[in-house]
Order: sequence, then C-alpha cells, then structure tokens
Amino acid sequence: MSVKVGGIEFSEQEVSDFREVFELVDKDKGGTIEAVEVMELMVMLGIKTSREQVESLINDIDEDGNGEIDFEEFLQVMAAGKGLPYTRSSMTKFFKEFSRNEVPRPPDGWISAKELRNAMRCSEYDLSDEEVERLIKMMEPNKNGMINYEEKIKLYLNE
Repeated sequence: MSVKVGGIEFSEQEVSDFREVFELVDKDKGGTIEAVEVMELMVMLGIKTSREQVESLINDIDEDGNGEIDFEEFLQVMAAGKGLPYTRSSMTKFFKEFSRNEVPRPPDGWISAKELRNAMRCSEYDLSDEEVERLIKMMEPNKNGMINYEEKIKLYLNE
C-alpha cells in the first residue's frame, strides 16, 4: 500500500522511515517539529538548502501558522524534497568533505564535533550558533567529542 502526498507517491516503507526520522527530530515528543529542526534534518541528510527556502516551504504547508509542522505536513516537506540527493553516497561525501582537513585525521566514518561545528558555521547553510549546537547535540558526540557519522547515516537511512 502506498501513500500519495502532493502528487508524490511514497511506499509504506518510506512513510515508516519518515515517521522514524520525524520522531527522532521531535525532541519534546509533542507531535510537531519546528522549522529549525527541519533545517537541521536537511543538513544532516546532506540536502543543500537555505534557511529561507526551508522557512518558505514550512510557511507554505504550515496550515495553522504556528511555525511547527505535524507528521502529515512533514510528509509534504519530504514530498517537496523527494528526488533530492539524500543517498548514502551524498551523505558520506558531505561528512568527508568536512573532516578532510582535520589534524590528526579521524578514522573513516568519524568527524570531530569541533570540526563539524566549524564547518557548519562557515557553510552555505546559514545556521545560527544555537542551531549549530542543536545539530551537534543531535549527532550525539562520544565522550572524546567524536561523531560516528556512518552510524548516523545508517540510522537516518534505516539500514
């Protein structure tokens, strides 16, 4: 059984995967997520977009105008982004690009929270310091400040 959203068809598995991602991003478990959380998610998925594009998209689908979206509205965001490059390859490339200048170089599949923080502040994503810190926290660095991005990619791609 598939679900059609905004002219885009999602398989039952895709809807289930999106539900899992939505619930991960919905930190307070209130059933809604804010535009900034959608932006952070897109950054984590390696989808290049601007804050203005995300806010515009959210405003277009946020039916009650409260600045938050529920799961049905989230599916509309995913429908708008379907076909964008959030594949394992694009996500790995995204993190490798940021970790390539680290000294000492971390093991494959890892990036330091410090390097990711620096890269995010200097990137085209136009994230505030608060948004960068929230993103780093979502990535759950270990006690040494390292993030296993391969693990996060597997989680977000439901592998």
